[in-house]
Amino acid sequence: SISGLLIFVYNCEALRSAVQAYRREEEFQLSKASKRRRERFEQ
Repeated sequence: SISGLLIFVYNCEALRSAVQAYRREEEFQLSKASKRRRERFEQ
């Protein structure tokens, strides 16, 4: 049915946006950690 297909597509979109948000947060944490490490190294 069309409604089932729409729900499936909507769930895929929600899942993809959730994955993107998770990856962005992970990259942010990694860049913060590497920045801290670099500052300690330079002192």
